[in-house]
Amino acid sequence: MSETASGTGAAGVGGGMSVADQNICKAALEVLLSPTNSKKNYLFLEPVDPKFVPNYPDVVKRPMDLGSVKKNLYGAEGATTTYRTREEFWTDVDLVFENAIFFHTPIKENAWIIKLAKQMQKVVEREKKKAEKKISGGGAGAGIVSGATQKKKRGRPPSRSGTDGARDSSRDPPKPAVKLKLSVPKPVPAAKGPPQGEAGAPAATKAKPSKPKLKLKLGGGGGGAAGSLGSS
Repeated sequence: MSETASGTGAAGVGGGMSVADQNICKAALEVLLSPTNSKKNYLFLEPVDPKFVPNYPDVVKRPMDLGSVKKNLYGAEGATTTYRTREEFWTDVDLVFENAIFFHTPIKENAWIIKLAKQMQKVVEREKKKAEKKISGGGAGAGIVSGATQKKKRGRPPSRSGTDGARDSSRDPPKPAVKLKLSVPKPVPAAKGPPQGEAGAPAATKAKPSKPKLKLKLGGGGGGAAGSLGSS
């Protein structure tokens, strides 16, 4: 039995969902089918085969599986039918796991199947919340951007200058004064030349100090003679 054929109540004919709604549903279905959930979703990817579960069609009136949901969402080859609203999409998704819980609850040895179905229901609920946030325009995301903008504005104090963008030099820390002490050597007075004499004749040079004279006393036979030697 084809589960898609049995799910006609959720499939729309003509005019389907908007492109934005389809993208939201496709993103959610991609998560449900992803390898990340492969340990939980593997029992719900294809229709239940009546050959192995003969009484299944008698108990479950509207069988549904994730593979059939995908066909309804993307449209089967050569068909134009698809979900008309997001609510129709979510109804079929919920039906997949509700059917599993309903059918296996009386069978104690199949409690593990019920556990997997409930785990997938939690995944579905998370995807529904994510979809609602996308529809409402991001909600929390806008707050994060706003908070970052406020933080950026608080990081720089407003200028006290009367002109926008002008620098307020009154708030700058005082710069240390630098004193330079320059020692300038005193000018050496020029040597004075010798005074000019009359008629341009040079003045007499300064007399050299006389050298000491050595007095020698010579002692001889009869009498002594004293002499003086001077170096010239």
